[in-house]
Amino acid sequence: MPTLDALRDAFEPTTLERGTAYARSGHVIRAVVQTQDDGHVVVGHVRGSGTTPYRVTVGVWATPHGWRADGDCTCPVGYDCKHAAALLVAVTDGVVTPKASWEHELGAALSNLEALRAPAAASTPLALMVDHATPSTAWGQTTDHALTLRPVRLGTKGRWVKTGASWNDLRQQRVYGTGDLDPTQVEVLSAMGTAFHPGYAHHLPHVLQLNALLWPLLQQCAEVGIQLVPGASLTSITVLEPQTVVADVTATPSAVSLRTGILTPEAWWPSEGHEVLFIGTPAHGVALLREDTPPPRARGPHWSLSLAPLDKPVDAATQRLVAQPL
Repeated sequence: MPTLDALRDAFEPTTLERGTAYARSGHVIRAVVQTQDDGHVVVGHVRGSGTTPYRVTVGVWATPHGWRADGDCTCPVGYDCKHAAALLVAVTDGVVTPKASWEHELGAALSNLEALRAPAAASTPLALMVDHATPSTAWGQTTDHALTLRPVRLGTKGRWVKTGASWNDLRQQRVYGTGDLDPTQVEVLSAMGTAFHPGYAHHLPHVLQLNALLWPLLQQCAEVGIQLVPGASLTSITVLEPQTVVADVTATPSAVSLRTGILTPEAWWPSEGHEVLFIGTPAHGVALLREDTPPPRARGPHWSLSLAPLDKPVDAATQRLVAQPL
């Protein structure tokens, strides 16, 4: 977490001054911190001038130019307000002792879903698009598989379109109540954006770097009708039940071989045309890529994608055994 001095880069001076006063006068009721590779997400409740506390979510991350914050609040200001500053100051100053539990964070982020489940009139449905970049070699450098997530909306011609459905568009509708996107789906995807990247308004989350919040949030997506739709170089996407990394030993009179991987009814992974990508550190899930026939007029290789949680975390040593059988 940043120091109090470092927060001066993240907030306007007046906002930070008022937030510091709120924090030190006991206005912050609770805080839950989710630590990520490139920053932190803090969720909490802060008392204002009324009787009902405001619910605040703040992402904070370091940049070459100092710390940055991206805060959402249920107060009239809506974002980057004194309540967001107060929440961070309270955690940084030790005024409150934060809980480090992603279950608490997820529960808080989705606490008002039930109130939103009534059908909205003339709302536009959302989906979650997964884009895939295949490995390539250029200028002497090789890139790995990359999978990114972004929301899309149903267009007037019945196709999924990106316009008007960025992470920032969802944030704007959630804060200001404007727009025609399905409010229940907006709530779920906003929670996903906040949980996966502190600066989600300007970045696309990379699936292989995500934490274990991926699985309960994908379940929430399914419950509110958010489809997973294939983007670049993908033909289909499915979510499987939890998988197990297993070892397969083969003995012959002259040698013993060991391979480690995942066995599904379809195939052994990895094998020819079937690749395994691990999600998270340590790995809590896998992305299974199978070479597929490209759609008509499509160029380049295409893949079908299956996402699955692992029944237990897999460390780096085991991942190397999967990649390089003995």
